[in-house]
Amino acid sequence: DISGPLGVFHRFVFTTELPGMLDEFAIGILIARFIRSPMGGQFTRYNQHRFWAAPLASLILLTLTLQLYWANAAFWDSFWMVVAFRSLMAATCGAVVLTACCFNVRVLVRATAPLRYLGTISYGIYLWHLPIILSFHRLDWLTGPRALPYILALTVLTATASWHLFEKPLLQRLARKSEASSIVA
Repeated sequence: DISGPLGVFHRFVFTTELPGMLDEFAIGILIARFIRSPMGGQFTRYNQHRFWAAPLASLILLTLTLQLYWANAAFWDSFWMVVAFRSLMAATCGAVVLTACCFNVRVLVRATAPLRYLGTISYGIYLWHLPIILSFHRLDWLTGPRALPYILALTVLTATASWHLFEKPLLQRLARKSEASSIVA
């Protein structure tokens, strides 16, 4: 009930926390699996006859996303924004990623290195951003726009440390263990 004692809180939680984000995770996983598959490898290799497919899909999805957004920018007042906008936005971003994977240009690879690194540590960013925001929220003297650069820097720094000191070594250890057990079997 939107007019209840908690207002929009329940709607906010169920649309922005894990249950409401499963479709975004699924789109990312499906795009990654497709790109790493043999069919995806063939699709992303340059072929001038089908090169237009991914950019066209990106353009169509971006147009639909922007039309939905500008028609319903208040977000919570529109059923379609709450239910479909994030999924449509995720599909649009997935199509853009697929389009970028079709460009096999060294300059693009070099230019996107910082973004790819942020993608590598993105799980840490996801895990650490809220505790850092909540920590800064307690500082009354540092509010709003003045806190944003500090929050971004600390979140990325913490995610970087988490990746290099914990996540990556753990993944490497598990990979070695899995490799050793598959050799024995």
